[in-house]
Amino acid sequence: MQKAIKELFGVDLAAQITVNDVPEVPERVPGIDAGQVFMKEMVAMASIWYLFDRSGLYLYGPTGSGKSSFARQFMARLNRSVFEFHGTPQSEPGEFKGGFHLKGGDTVWVDGPLTAAARAGAVLLVDELDTLNPGCAMVLKSVLDGGPVALPEIGEYVTPKTGFRVVATGNTAGNGDAWGRYASVRRQNIALMDCFAKMEVEYMPEEAEADLLGRLFPKLPTTIVRGFVDLANDVRKLFIGAADAPPSIDVTLSTRDLIRTMGYFAILMGRKSKTLPDHVVDALSISLPFGENAALKGAVTEILQRKGFK
Repeated sequence: MQKAIKELFGVDLAAQITVNDVPEVPERVPGIDAGQVFMKEMVAMASIWYLFDRSGLYLYGPTGSGKSSFARQFMARLNRSVFEFHGTPQSEPGEFKGGFHLKGGDTVWVDGPLTAAARAGAVLLVDELDTLNPGCAMVLKSVLDGGPVALPEIGEYVTPKTGFRVVATGNTAGNGDAWGRYASVRRQNIALMDCFAKMEVEYMPEEAEADLLGRLFPKLPTTIVRGFVDLANDVRKLFIGAADAPPSIDVTLSTRDLIRTMGYFAILMGRKSKTLPDHVVDALSISLPFGENAALKGAVTEILQRKGFK
């Protein structure tokens, strides 16, 4: 069935998109998170890809910017089934495609997420694609080029069913990490990356993040909420660095970190013997690795002092 994008995602786009009447594999449809905040530009780009492009979609951006949650929630609202593969440097091609497992005393073939998604015509979500050994990642290339999933172990070639899509995420654009911020990230094969449409995912705009946090913590004054958002953005700038300069710190404050920190802060405010700056610093010290990261602690302390939290 066709539904309005505005109705599904709450953004002002005058277009429609197909929603499954029946999901491919019901138990694989991600649960809908009613608190998910969709940015208009991201929904527009993802919808254009989904409607008109049969290549993969690669979402890249800094850690904690919401790449994977966006992919899951976008597909959840389309009633699509999602098979997930979480990449690591140790991942092997067989983990993508499947392998033999012992079951009830017998050795049986069990499809991996790529094969299962292809058979069902579902969505394959590959998290942390840029950490994969390039040889492992190239398992995707022939499939993204329109070929079958080759399973020589059982003499089978699985042609992806109509509806099969691939979404991948990574912290880099596939070109490696020049500053070493992300452990285990590797440069990926250019032929593979050419099979993906690319979409950069940044941290939430300040106004949108402040609005979200204001709704989550309605008892906190607006000035406190905005102060936390400003703090987070200052930390993120130090983490991301600049095109011609390395980052100053190796830890960031994502939106989920910020929600957790403000939750701690809301509880710590009940202490009568402490000041507001004490509450802020103590909440941050629970969320961030201050104890073993002197550079981070120094940077955050400087930011707090600059903002008047001495």
